[in-house]
Amino acid sequence: MQLLSKTCIFTLGLLLCATVVFAEKTGKQHDSPIQTLEDYDRAILGDPDNAELYKKRGTAYKKLGQYNNALGDFSRAIQLNADCAGCYYDRGNIYRKLRRYRRAIEDFNQAIRLAPDNARAYNYRGIAYKNTGRYRQAIKDYDEAIRLDPENADVYVNRGVAYKKLGRYQNAVKDYDRAIAIDPDNARAYHNRGVTKKKLGKYQSAIEDYDRAIQLDPYNARTFIGRGVAYKNLGQHDLAIKDYNRAISLAPQSAEAYIVRALVYKHIGRPQDALLDYDRALRLDPRNPRAYLDRADIYRHFFQYKSAV
Repeated sequence: MQLLSKTCIFTLGLLLCATVVFAEKTGKQHDSPIQTLEDYDRAILGDPDNAELYKKRGTAYKKLGQYNNALGDFSRAIQLNADCAGCYYDRGNIYRKLRRYRRAIEDFNQAIRLAPDNARAYNYRGIAYKNTGRYRQAIKDYDEAIRLDPENADVYVNRGVAYKKLGRYQNAVKDYDRAIAIDPDNARAYHNRGVTKKKLGKYQSAIEDYDRAIQLDPYNARTFIGRGVAYKNLGQHDLAIKDYNRAISLAPQSAEAYIVRALVYKHIGRPQDALLDYDRALRLDPRNPRAYLDRADIYRHFFQYKSAV
């Protein structure tokens, strides 16, 4: 009787895996994430050495944003099956989301060793390298990801960002062009191409890219900041302030938005408004050296010098 019970529970676990795989492939979900977790809990109780069940439950935790629980399940899956490339890949992405980039890179290394044709693993390892300032290494990974999956627009955007960080602006623009050719509705590609064109002094062309990015994603505060800077550099201060206002409404905790707006206020002779913005920026980011320097410059030019110290 006890053996029969264990067999039934084991079979239930296998059926649960099959049901979830079917749901993932067809897009037909009948349970809430919480219910899915409860089902995995029961299945794992009956089959505690099944690596696939831990991997599936880890994925459910990840979708709920419960990253520490997801880490625990992916780690347990790896203990049970050290050759599970997907487990290393999934855990690496959790580490990446948690900004634990060294650990993420270690896991992506294992995922690539076990599955060397996984373009996504190269892409995400490239992102981890980029976030640690290792831009050339990131580009090598993006190169490989593109070789394996040449129609992935996001990888071209990622490589373009790495090129931009290295000051290779023309290479960056070419990658954004390719991304847009593949996916004409890729807001990130337009945003980053606008950023790069702005670096090249092509302000009007940058504004056109920011316009398109905003059409596709009207809630990205950084795009409004970027377009505002381009307007400022063209001397269109009213439009710049309008964009900075919008950025602040979208991201009121952005010290950068207040700083760039303050620069325009200073330029058009509104020092009091500029000071108010620098004060707001420093409340949000008390260690921002740019805000202190710019505020001191306002005092030096418009008010008593002693007030700057």
